[in-house]
Amino acid sequence: MPTIKQYFTLKKITLFLTILLPIFFILFLAGGCSFKYMDWQYYKFKELCNTKAKRSIIDKELYEKSELNEFYSTNPPNEKVQNRITKMYFKNIHKLSNKVFYEYETYFYDNYGIFLKGDEGRGWYIDFSEVLDCKPKISYKN
Repeated sequence: MPTIKQYFTLKKITLFLTILLPIFFILFLAGGCSFKYMDWQYYKFKELCNTKAKRSIIDKELYEKSELNEFYSTNPPNEKVQNRITKMYFKNIHKLSNKVFYEYETYFYDNYGIFLKGDEGRGWYIDFSEVLDCKPKISYKN
């Protein structure tokens, strides 16, 4: 009858620790070690993305015919909602008619963790933070 000593020999344990454990660690880093799912601010960020973030085209005709030099953007300073959540809001205003034709409101979340980034050509590197943002759908207000 086989005993536990046959399965867990010192040789097998050292083989596991020297070969398999570093492989699992590299896979763990490649997948991204992030704690965002344990952070309550991440769920607040997702809620703000679903309820408050917006991209509104107010005047569709003016939006389609405006070129880059025909409007200016109001860009108030970004508002810190919570420790890791930032709100950004701006409006595009047509220079000649002085009408607002586009509004954009979005939120950013500062995510901290260990992320393996890069590629074969440029090289691999480890990054410790990334910024997540909302991509709200376009709505029309006419």
